[in-house]
Formats: sequence, C-alpha cells, structure tokens
Amino acid sequence: MKVVNLNNEAPAPKAFRIGYLLKMYPRVTQTFVTNEILELERQGADLSILSLRLPNEGLFHESASRVNARAHYLPETHHGRLRQIGQAQWKLWRKKPGAYRRCLRLVRRHESATWFQLAQAAYVLRWVKKHRIDHLHVHFGTEEATVALLAHMLGGVSFSMTLHAFDIFRDNVDRPLLAKKINASRFTVTVSEYNRRFMVENLPGVNADKIRVNYNGIDLEQFAPTEETREELSVFTVGRLIEKKGFIHLVRAVAKLRDAGVNVKCAIAGDGREEKKLRKAIEKASLQSEVVLLGGVTQAEVRERLRKAQCFVLPCIHAKDGNVDALPTVLLESLAAGCP
Repeated sequence: MKVVNLNNEAPAPKAFRIGYLLKMYPRVTQTFVTNEILELERQGADLSILSLRLPNEGLFHESASRVNARAHYLPETHHGRLRQIGQAQWKLWRKKPGAYRRCLRLVRRHESATWFQLAQAAYVLRWVKKHRIDHLHVHFGTEEATVALLAHMLGGVSFSMTLHAFDIFRDNVDRPLLAKKINASRFTVTVSEYNRRFMVENLPGVNADKIRVNYNGIDLEQFAPTEETREELSVFTVGRLIEKKGFIHLVRAVAKLRDAGVNVKCAIAGDGREEKKLRKAIEKASLQSEVVLLGGVTQAEVRERLRKAQCFVLPCIHAKDGNVDALPTVLLESLAAGCP
C-alpha cells in the first residue's frame, strides 16, 4: 500500500546516532574526551557510550556528571562466556565467511590484535544494532581501535578515530596495523600538525588524506584569568606520574633552586607508576617542605591551583620507549587561566 503525505511535508530525517567506543570511561586523565562529548551534546548530537572496561580510578571530574549519554560496558573477560562467545563467532562466520576470514588473518598477522578483541567486536556489533548506532568514534589507536576495525570489517559499521601521542610514538606501536586502521576509518583526527606529519612519514602505506588536525578545545568559562593575587614562588603541575611527563626533573630543579637560595613551593598533582620514584627523590634531596605530591585531584582543584600558582611547569621528555607528549590539554588550561 502506498502512503500519501496529505500535508505535503517531507518526512523527518532519521537522527544520526554516534557511538563512542572507549577503553575506559570515565577517566580522570582524559578530560578532553568528556569535553568533546559535552560539546557534541550541546550541538544536539545523539550519543551513546560503550566502554571496554569499568572505571577503576575512584575519582571522576564533575564534568562527567553533566554528560547525558548513557555508558554501557563490555564484559572484560571470557570466563563463563565461552559458549556465548562461540555461538556469536559461529553466527558471524556463517553470515559473512569472507569478512570473518579476513579478520582471522589480521589477528594472526598482528601481535597487538587478539582473539578476545575479535570476540569483543561481536559484542560491539550487537550493541550497535540494539542501540541503532550509525557511526563509531574511538579515542586512541590502541585496543579500542582494533575492536572498532574488526567490527567494521565484520559488520560494515563506519568508524573514526582521534589519535593523541602514546598511540602514535611509542616504539611498540604496530605501525602497519595503525595504518590499516587509519585507511579503514571514515576519517582520523589528531591533535597537532606535528602528529600528522609524523604519521604520514612513518606509517607504511597510510592514506594521508584520511588524517585531519583538530586541536583540543577547552571550556573558556571554566578556565579564565582572575584578579586573585598569586602565591609568590609557587609552582603547580598536573599529569600522570609517568616517565614522559618528566616530573623527576622538576623535583631536581626545585632542589637546585633551594640550594641557590630560592625557596620554591611546588605541588604535583596526579597518580602513576613513578610515584615511588618521585617520593624517593624528594626524600633523598630533603625536599619534603618544598615539594608535595597531591595524588589525583578534581578539575575544580586544578582550576583553583592554576588561579593561585605563580607559574605552571610541565617538563615533558622523550621516554625510553619512544613515548612523548603531543599537546597536553593542561597547557591550554593554564594559559587560559592566566598562569604563565
């Protein structure tokens, strides 16, 4: 039967639904992801979130509470689900044997691609169908991007990526596989022109036209200069306590300043595997009165300290594994807050 539109009005267009596929959500060190989701929602985008892992950091920024999109979580292990996983894989094999064989070849050829990620791709396809997702977006080119690629190969759902730093520069990055992910993506965003140039020059066979530069944005209502008096000789920094952030050099610099008669007070916010190394360096240099490790802090505390500190320092270095920082969002936040 033919349906006649008596009002001569065009039917309302179908809402385009975007699914965010993330390794862990929410995550205290990834405010840029939350900022992006909030801005898309402000523009009216219809979003849903799928995370490979449950959050385990015990601290969330208040911005995450303003996100309307519901977060869903994949099973983190195959224990107790072998039969279910096997049935899902069999269905995929029967439905698209050619695509499934291509996925098997990819998993065999690349050590960073795993059988479990192939199982996760089946979960993703089921989630995409259930929630009527039209497109997936992934932050970071690591395991979540591999799952998105496999889901794309199996079910045809399009995906895009945002690539940052450790997923590009580390020595253990599977560059041929990363090039395949970029080439299969609808588009790939990275956060600086330096990143784009590095990938074009170092990823074999990559389609340079797929890579676009889009710098991280920040909320200028949250981070703005104030007339508050700054605390003299106070230094603030925040980041994961890992090698590439270079915080050990900041501790040593404070020691040199103290020995030169300049009594700096330094606050370092963040958690990470180098915490014990930093505490040991602080104790060895007798800097307990000059340097304090704050642990994880909220965005509100970051803003407060940026308003009061005389300067912000982020002494990033090239880590031994090749990891470097690209454009840390906190540098933008410190400048927006008027903290040199």
